[in-house]
Amino acid sequence: MLYRYIAVISEAEGVFYAKVPDIVGCITTANNLQEAIMLITDALNLALTVLEDENITPNQPTLQSEIQHNPCDILTVIQADTMKYRKLLSLPLKGTKHC
Repeated sequence: MLYRYIAVISEAEGVFYAKVPDIVGCITTANNLQEAIMLITDALNLALTVLEDENITPNQPTLQSEIQHNPCDILTVIQADTMKYRKLLSLPLKGTKHC
């Protein structure tokens, strides 16, 4: 499935912290902004894949204007494609039998 969520990225003392507030536990840290975006995208894909496998409906994305954040935070749209992610990692598609 294709999803779009807002990630909040903050920086403190040279470390970038990224999270997707709508998905519990979807957080990461990085050394720079580009790496933070890459890692939070991977974390979001993984979290959503697990939710799909557990038949748990993820929270609906919050509008960007409603996301709480600090004035210096960066908000960015992160797109996740769990079907593509499964193929990348060679994971079975949801609903297929496992060996």
